[in-house]
Amino acid sequence: MKDPSDIHAGIHQARRHIKILRATLRLIQFELSPDIYRYENHFYRDIARELSSVRDLTAMMETIEDLIEIDSQGKIKHTYIKLKNHILTERQDYIQSHHNLLAKVHKSLADHQILTQDIAWSTHLKRNLLRSLQLSYDRAAKRWQISLQNPSPEHNHEWRKKSKYLRYQFLILQNAWLPIFKAWEKETHHLTDLLGQANNLVILEKHLEKSPLFENHLELIQDVIHGQESKLIESAKDLGTKLFAEKTDAFTRRINVYLSEWAALK
Repeated sequence: MKDPSDIHAGIHQARRHIKILRATLRLIQFELSPDIYRYENHFYRDIARELSSVRDLTAMMETIEDLIEIDSQGKIKHTYIKLKNHILTERQDYIQSHHNLLAKVHKSLADHQILTQDIAWSTHLKRNLLRSLQLSYDRAAKRWQISLQNPSPEHNHEWRKKSKYLRYQFLILQNAWLPIFKAWEKETHHLTDLLGQANNLVILEKHLEKSPLFENHLELIQDVIHGQESKLIESAKDLGTKLFAEKTDAFTRRINVYLSEWAALK
C-alpha cells in the first residue's frame, strides 16, 4: 500500500489480508481473552473501513468494464467509458485529498504488534477451533436463509460478509484434509465473488443516481444492472443451497472427525 505506483492494488491486497486476519481472529477467539479479541478485531475492522471508499471506486470501475463486455452491440459504450473516466477522476481526487489518511493507515499497520508472539495454545485448541467454525457456518447459513426469505441488497451483503469469514477459515484449516477443505474454500470463494459482483452493481447504481451527468441513460443502465444483479443472486442462491445443505449440528459432527484425525492437533 505504501508504493504510490500501484496504490490501488495495494489497497485491495491490504483489505484482503485484513479480512483473512479477522477470519483468523474469529477462528481462534476462544483461545484469546475477550478483551484481546475485541481489541484486535476492532483495530482491523476500523482500518478496513478507512480504506472502503477508495476500494468502492475501484470496484465500480471494474464493474463498468463488465458492463461494457455485456453491451455487445455497443449501444451505450460511449456512456460507459464516460462514466468510467468520471469515476477515475473521483478516485484520483480522493487519493490526493486523503493522502494523510492513507499514510496514517500504513503507519498503524506497520506499528501494530503481531499477536501471535503472545499466544499460548490451550489443551482445548481442537474444541475451540471447532466451536468457532461451527459459529461461522451457522451465521453464514442463517444469512443465506434470510436472503432467501427476504431478498434485499443489504441482506445479500451480510450473507457475503459471513460467508467470506467461513471461506477464509476453510483456507486456514485446509491441511486438516486438503481435498475437502480446498474444495469448500473454492466454492465459498465462488459464492462470495457472485455476491460481491452483485453488491458492486448496487454501489454503482447508487452512485449513478447521485450524478446528473448520466440521467439521459440512467434507466437503460439501471435495466442492465438489475438484470445482471438478478442473475448473480440466483446463481449465488443455487450455490448456497449446496454449501449450506447440512444442518449446523451435522456439519459440526463431521468437522469434528476431520479435526480429530489431523496430526497437527494430536
